[in-house]
Amino acid sequence: MGYRLGRALWRDSGLGMAALVCFSSGIASAADATGAPPAPSAADQAAPAAETQIQDVVVTARRRAEKAQEVPVPMAIIPGETLERYGIDNPRQLNSLSPNTVITETNPRQTNLGIRGIGNTSLLSDGLDASVGVYEDGVYLGRPGEFSFDFKDLDQITVLRGPQGTLYGRNTTGGAVNVTSKLPSFIPEAMGEISYGNYFLRSYDASVSGPVAGDKLALRLTAYDTKREGTISNTLTGGKDNAENRDGFRAQALFVPTDDFSFRLIGSYRRQDEAQSDYLWFANFPVVAGKFNFAQSAALVRPGYAPPPNPFDRLTDHNAPQDDQTHQTLISGEANWAFGDGYKLTSITAYQYWYFRPNNDGDYSVLSNTYNTGNVNKVQQTSQELRVSTPTGRTVESVAGLYYYKQDLNGLNRTYNDVDAWAFNSTLAGLHGSATTNAALSAALNGLGQFTTNKPKTDSYALFGQATWHLDQQLALTGGLRDTYERKEQAINNSNTGNLALVNCALNGGAACTSLGVSTLTQSKAQSAISTLPGSTQFSVVSNSPSAWDCPEPC
Repeated sequence: MGYRLGRALWRDSGLGMAALVCFSSGIASAADATGAPPAPSAADQAAPAAETQIQDVVVTARRRAEKAQEVPVPMAIIPGETLERYGIDNPRQLNSLSPNTVITETNPRQTNLGIRGIGNTSLLSDGLDASVGVYEDGVYLGRPGEFSFDFKDLDQITVLRGPQGTLYGRNTTGGAVNVTSKLPSFIPEAMGEISYGNYFLRSYDASVSGPVAGDKLALRLTAYDTKREGTISNTLTGGKDNAENRDGFRAQALFVPTDDFSFRLIGSYRRQDEAQSDYLWFANFPVVAGKFNFAQSAALVRPGYAPPPNPFDRLTDHNAPQDDQTHQTLISGEANWAFGDGYKLTSITAYQYWYFRPNNDGDYSVLSNTYNTGNVNKVQQTSQELRVSTPTGRTVESVAGLYYYKQDLNGLNRTYNDVDAWAFNSTLAGLHGSATTNAALSAALNGLGQFTTNKPKTDSYALFGQATWHLDQQLALTGGLRDTYERKEQAINNSNTGNLALVNCALNGGAACTSLGVSTLTQSKAQSAISTLPGSTQFSVVSNSPSAWDCPEPC
């Protein structure tokens, strides 16, 4: 249930002022829960014919401004007005508006995009590119989690299906998603919206734009803040999980000193600090490889315990924090210079920083298994694109460019073991016996911190181009080529802190194992029980990969 209490738009056209204020309330539509657009209202159906005619939609699918009806590329175009009308304010809800597109998200790092069944190859693989490229105002977002932000003050979203590598400098095997924000306006305007809903939802967003130096310089500021109480009750702490806590802003400046040149500077910051998805129990599946399932492991440390059994009760009882923090900064500058007889030179320079820190209860229950688990990511990315396009309306139209991309990622996978962790370790649980033996197994693992750091680095250089030959007014042939030279480096290091008794047994054997007080615990079993023994690995890969000729369908 939700209420949109107010939405106001003000615009000064210079010939007078116009203001629109809308107030409405009621039960939220199905789109609030499922993302499906609501049925058109009676007012929409009765709109005058002049207002329901198909309008020309301008897209940049082929890196030039064109009418969507004239672009032979399979795509879905979602104007910003459509996003606002249907309450689409996050990527997951695009599934209902873009055919053949599937977007799922457990947490920001585990954001998965798929188009036509081609999914994400980098869901849990740091340093690898996604099969579907996401671009925000022309800037490639190197990590899928960077697409996990609220849709505010957007001009349109375009989903391109099929390979687009000859038009984009990075990997777009499955397709590309272009997110375009509204430009600064030289006509003063302002918009604000306040929404309230169940579970104490409160959402505020606003934007303001206008000139600051005549018709040469305009600014646009956009900000939002969304909070909502959690929907899952924790019977142990009395708190609420799955809460929402997101905010952000975007500042833009558009400088147009002449008719032939423009420069757009964009800076944005987004933050999500919220309790991430809980796992509700509905069956007794194994939690680790081996013969032990959750009930058997739990019985070793707390006989008779069972988590809340009915997922529809929306109850949990975990005893460690379950949340994540996501911070994202993006700064970009785009310069466009028109020269000659319709030629256009475009330069896009960008810097990005993305930080993700999860905090997981390893068993999602009241048991003291593992805590503060998860993969921390700190990513810095820089990119530079330079491209030139020929005039439109010619027999042969083309776009060609150079692209440089650099990504430095610092990843940390960490786990802290607690007193019950041994019962959920398939190797140690298999050694259970008397109360004394079980206590010794608990002491061997309790307090051990296990860490794996990975530092993938990517340097990529690409030359790309695409041309369209108009054979006649009905037939055109399109082809392109991209050549990418890329170097990837990876450094992986495993380390341990805290209680190192089990690690010493795994490394040294003999007396180090005997001192643990478990006769059946051998060096080989200790090695099997420890997933991150100290050690490091480094490697690098260099590739030079020209793409095949690419012809967007229909060709």
